[in-house]
Amino acid sequence: MVEKSYDEELGCRLAVLRRNLSITQEYLAEILQHDQTYVSKVETGKRQLSVFDYISWCKALNLNSDDMVQLLNVNYKP
Repeated sequence: MVEKSYDEELGCRLAVLRRNLSITQEYLAEILQHDQTYVSKVETGKRQLSVFDYISWCKALNLNSDDMVQLLNVNYKP
């Protein structure tokens, strides 16, 4: 089994949280003022998030500061 990179794992976690809220990639992209391909690339680990983009993304998903820190923990599973 191939282990995921950190960016792939984080993207996967963000995708799970987004889907759990029934938010589409298109709607999230609109909130973040990016296009849908940006969201897709982040969620598949093909694009890294800056700290500022990570904070914006977490705010869009209504995560509190504890959730934001836990999400970055490699052992965290949403």
